[in-house]
Amino acid sequence: GVAPRARLPPPSPAPRLWLFDPAHAAMGSTARGRLYGADEDGFRMTRFMFGVQVFDLLVTFIVPSMRKFEHLVHHGMTLATAMCGLSGPYLMYQSAFFFGFVEISSVPLVFVDLFRQFPELHQRSAVLHMLNEVVRLSFAISFLVIRCIIWPLVVVQLLLDLISVHREGKLDGALQMSIFLCTCAVLTFLQLFWGFKVVSATVKMLQGDKSERHKEA
Repeated sequence: GVAPRARLPPPSPAPRLWLFDPAHAAMGSTARGRLYGADEDGFRMTRFMFGVQVFDLLVTFIVPSMRKFEHLVHHGMTLATAMCGLSGPYLMYQSAFFFGFVEISSVPLVFVDLFRQFPELHQRSAVLHMLNEVVRLSFAISFLVIRCIIWPLVVVQLLLDLISVHREGKLDGALQMSIFLCTCAVLTFLQLFWGFKVVSATVKMLQGDKSERHKEA
């Protein structure tokens, strides 16, 4: 598969928070602020994501067609990340990105999955066929930009912040931060793994090769 099962993004102000909110930007102006700053919107998004991942993990485990190793790992690691974040709270600054902003790529993925599950929708209509190609390309671009370019940069910033705070002797929540490092490493690998598959599928789409679309799930 090229990505986790599609779902609608959380009902949150994540894009506004991450890109335009002055208070959020102020919290992210220091390493300690990015690691330990308190933020109600961030806490709400983390709590929402915790519930979503409990549901997703159970469904992925129960439904045979969805029971793929990488999907179980993805949901398990995200659940662990949210649980650690709520225990502080920790990383409320980054939650706007990891638990909200990145889900922008899930919007076109919803329609990609819709057309994949019901191919007759786009096979019988030239307009819907074109829409199918547009949402596939939109998903590929948004996934690669957000999850394969911006995501690693945010993870690097997190790592640098942890190193900085540790050197100052001000590291709080050492256990949670250690878990964050592990989950971030695994989840980043998965984003790049899926990114490679997205690139491969996009190249085939642009070449007009539709022979293996049924395997994308």
